[in-house]
Formats: sequence, structure tokens, C-alpha cells
Amino acid sequence: MEFLIRILVRTPGSFGSGGSWTPPFETPAQVDALTAAVLLCNQAATFVSGQAWRQRVFTVLELHRLAYYPVRAQFAGLGAQAAVRAIARVAGAYANRRATKKRAHVFRPYGAVPYDARLMSWNRDARTVSLWTPTGRVTVPYTGRPEDLKAVDTLPLGEADLIFRRGVWLLQVSVTLPKPAVREPVNGFLGVDQGVANLAVSNDGAVLPGAALPGPIGGNGHVRSLRGRRHRQRRRLQKKGTSSARRVLRRLSGREHRMMTDVNHQISKHVVREAERTGRAGRGRLHSGRPRLHRAGLSRLRVRLQSESARPGPVRLHRVWPRWARRSHRGLQHRRTRRGGLGCCQPAARYRPPFSQTGP
Repeated sequence: MEFLIRILVRTPGSFGSGGSWTPPFETPAQVDALTAAVLLCNQAATFVSGQAWRQRVFTVLELHRLAYYPVRAQFAGLGAQAAVRAIARVAGAYANRRATKKRAHVFRPYGAVPYDARLMSWNRDARTVSLWTPTGRVTVPYTGRPEDLKAVDTLPLGEADLIFRRGVWLLQVSVTLPKPAVREPVNGFLGVDQGVANLAVSNDGAVLPGAALPGPIGGNGHVRSLRGRRHRQRRRLQKKGTSSARRVLRRLSGREHRMMTDVNHQISKHVVREAERTGRAGRGRLHSGRPRLHRAGLSRLRVRLQSESARPGPVRLHRVWPRWARRSHRGLQHRRTRRGGLGCCQPAARYRPPFSQTGP
């Protein structure tokens, strides 16, 4: 299983004496080289995207035949592997997305740029990474949390994304986790229902987030009120459209995402640890439908559950879709929701759990 970690690209001196944090400082030459690489790769991807949309060619192989030599000729300094990665980005952007194919996809000037093994090399002993740029290789040190640095030092590394965010250069690296020995459940399953009104409800009666989780989030109603208030605030500022409103929007960007990332992390950690403590496996059900579901972060919660269950000391995680729950799990008791979907599974001898509401 692949797991994403983020490390900070920096030069020595980003951490002061005593461990205090100071903003990273790269040399002007390094900043110019990394900036040129990001701008050039995104311009090349936008160029390839236009070619693909005009010719209605969206697969990687056909797009490579169509755009490889034109994009190399159009952008001086674009390396062969950088052009290959730009073509792959375009194919990935158009894959299985009908709405995107209605117009040419445009890549942001400072969007994340993927680096593979041919575009970067690691020196784990010196904790430096060599990155391709149009003007040549740039060797920069990196740092991060101790657990992330340990993962980079010990685990196989995959592709990385070079990200420029608010004046800081980041590398989002994928590492391959070893497949842990998953023990079989001895006490049945811990059912978890993922919904909209309640993000997660277990068949033990725990409503998450709630009293079982630490932190300032009081419950699902608190989460909905916070997200609704921030949605109205963003809509009001976007409608205003002044320079000060755009400045406030930049300051508020990512706040809701960070809150939901923390909430999902706490929920997934609680579910996995509870299943591990009681010797049960995890079994979850996912709702689908309604527009506001796309803002509920259910897919991110599912990813967090998979990541937590793949760590050492794991439990087995089963994903149950409502459509097939009754057929695939005979002998288990189900509860039907108001919309007709099937709830989580539990042994027939156990009591019926409360499930999250799905709305009218």
C-alpha cells in the first residue's frame, strides 16, 4: 500500500536553536530554478492539454505520439522525461471525467509538478534530494516530522509532487508500506456507517465525532454549523470581489480542509484502535447521492481508515456497499434506512445499532 507524506525542502538553518521554527530560506538561485521548473512544466501541460482537446485524443499512448515532439519544440529547456510526465498529467486529468472533456483543461501556473525516479534522486545519508530543473539539477536539503523522515530513510520511495504553497517548497512523497500480517477477527465485526448527518456511527452506539473524541469539535451538528458558516462566508466574500475580500479568501483558504482532515484522522484512529482492542474487524458502509455529500469528506475518511488499518498492529477492513450488503453477507442482520439503503452488518445475535441519518 502506498502512503503519502510531506517533507519540507529547505536549506540548513530552518530550525533555530532549541527547535524553534523559522520560515525556510533557499538561495535565490535555487528559488529561481525551482520556480522555472514549476512554471515550465505547467505551461507544457497546458499546451499538451490544448492539443489533446482539439484532436480529441485522451489516452496516454496516442497523446504521446501526438504531442511529444511538438511540446519539446515549443518549450526550450523541457527535458524528455519532464515532457513524458506532462503528457501523463494531461491524460490523467481527462481520464474518466466527461465534464472536463467539454473544454480544454488549463493547469495552474504554480500547480504541483510530479517527479519520478528519472527526475530526482535521494541522498538519504545527507538528507538531500536532487531535483531536475530547466537549468540543471538542484540539490536541496529536506526536513520534516521525525516519523516522516524515518519513513523516507527506511521505506521504498515512489513518485513525488513538488508543491509551492505560501512561499514554502514541499515534496509530497509516496512511500510503499510493507504488507502487515493481518490477524483474523475473533469477535465478529465492528460496523461503521458513514453518512451525511452523522459522519460515522458504530454498532456499539458511538456517534463520531462526539464525546468519544478529544478536541474542540462537539459533534456532528457542530461540524455542520462550522462548514455552513464558512461556506456562507466564502460565498459572501466571493460575491463582494474587492481586493480586501480576495485577501481574506487567501487567508481562509484551506482552513475547512485542515479541520476535516483532523476530524477524519481522529475518527479513523478511534475506529481502528477500538476494533483492535476488542479483536474485531472493521466493516463500513458508504452513502452516495446528494450534492452536499461531495463536501462531506467521506472519501477522505475512507482513505484515512484504509491508512490506519494498514499500519503495524492492524485490523482487517471490509468495505460494504449498500446495494450488495444483503447478498454478500448472509447470516448477518441489516437495518434499512429511510432512503432504502442497507445499514452496517453485525452478527444476528447483537442488538440493532443506531445508524446515521440520510435525510428525506
